[in-house]
Amino acid sequence: MIYMVGENVFTFNSGTEFSQMQRLKAFKRNGIEAKLLVRNYNRFLYRDASRAGLAKDDYINMYDYFQGVVGLERKKQELRLLDSIPLTKYHVVGIDNNLTTIDLLGRTIAKIAVMPETVGLVGSIDYFDRFGNKELTEFWDWRGFKSMEQNYNPDETVAAQKFFDRQEHVVLEIVHMNKNGKLAPTLWKLMNYHGHDYAFDSEDSLFLFFMNEITKTTPGLMISDRRTLDAPVKQVAHATGTIAYIHEGDLFIEGEGKKKVPNPIYDEALDEQKPFTAVFFATREQAKSLSGKWPHLTIKSSPDTFAEAQADNHSEPEHPHLTYIGRLFPDKHIADLIDAFEQVHQARPDAELFLKGYFSDDDYHHEITDKIHKKKLDDAIHLVNYSNDNHDILAKTTVFISAAKSEAFGMNSLEAMAAGVPVVAYGCLFLKNNLLINDQNGLAVDNMTPSNLGKAALSVLQDDQLYQRLQAGALKTATQHSEKAFVDEWKSGLSEFL
Repeated sequence: MIYMVGENVFTFNSGTEFSQMQRLKAFKRNGIEAKLLVRNYNRFLYRDASRAGLAKDDYINMYDYFQGVVGLERKKQELRLLDSIPLTKYHVVGIDNNLTTIDLLGRTIAKIAVMPETVGLVGSIDYFDRFGNKELTEFWDWRGFKSMEQNYNPDETVAAQKFFDRQEHVVLEIVHMNKNGKLAPTLWKLMNYHGHDYAFDSEDSLFLFFMNEITKTTPGLMISDRRTLDAPVKQVAHATGTIAYIHEGDLFIEGEGKKKVPNPIYDEALDEQKPFTAVFFATREQAKSLSGKWPHLTIKSSPDTFAEAQADNHSEPEHPHLTYIGRLFPDKHIADLIDAFEQVHQARPDAELFLKGYFSDDDYHHEITDKIHKKKLDDAIHLVNYSNDNHDILAKTTVFISAAKSEAFGMNSLEAMAAGVPVVAYGCLFLKNNLLINDQNGLAVDNMTPSNLGKAALSVLQDDQLYQRLQAGALKTATQHSEKAFVDEWKSGLSEFL
């Protein structure tokens, strides 16, 4: 068994989660036993995992495991049919589509928030004391059961959280107390687990206990995809081996005297005193470049993802569509994309830019929208909501454009190539020459400025022969990164550990 260890399957996933889930699906389709183990509490996990194309037996969530609801199917719970709120006693008043109040003797004793994206299903219930202070919230799982209960201090900060099984027995409690002047979780209590109570001082300690329980009956190789989880993964008692898979291209930050030093987030992954069985990178080039810096580690490479077979539905739009798909974060230099596109738009006023993904925060969202507005490009630049399916947008894309200055692989570029879309991107390490081959499947811009990026994109749009050659090269690159090639390379990389 191969266990891929992650934090969560999020509503908005990053490349790390996409890579992890792609690997899981490919392994299972090719007869390799694999399972995803995730740590974070997520009452929407069933929904989010389904949208990501995972079956309920593909993953085990730590909280689900202790709550006894792994693999539980969904059963919708209507808020007006709650056993705990009999309509013969309480007056249930619908305020709007998202909020309902529970009244007793003329006083509102609770407010029910409707489950997001549903009509009339219970999402959470806030209960209030006689003075109107919130004292308790019930959180309902997407699958239709009360999953967690949160109690509050007089100032409405969280005091404790209780997690329930299907019979509403408390199976886990988290206590919040002041720690270094801040209120934070300080104690995790596992209740009556196989007849015993257990106490843990951190979520990671509980997670280690969970992984030991899983691997006790089915030992396996552990692959840690998140640096936040490296420490507990290395300690799993029944692991047949442990691997840290590093998805990032740049492991260094600026230290004293502007000297480049390893980023501390990689301390556990690159620890030579208590090492992982092996550390994997996405490209041979990156693995080779780092082997000399950490000579006592076993460093290997296996690809981050593969090109999925796509229907031949790519159609050239009437006017140029430039597209970027990925995280809309400062480190992806979205502002550079806007500046580069401005140059394209001046020469091709009919061109449009589509930015699909999710923003790091509201401030950066406002910064980008303000920049678009100040450049008077509101009608030419479109922000597209995040989704798991990019087939439609890529089918209408002329050029995929990226201003990222650090990539370990470039999975969004490969997805574009699989749709027959040439890539124009900054020629950063481990993208250029590994995936993006200049003048073959796209253009790699070595002098990484928006002006040069814009010029490169424009040159592709203005030269039909160049475009057709790059388009053919993109499709050829995609065939070289097939699922079979991906699985074969992983099998080779893991052969000595299985």
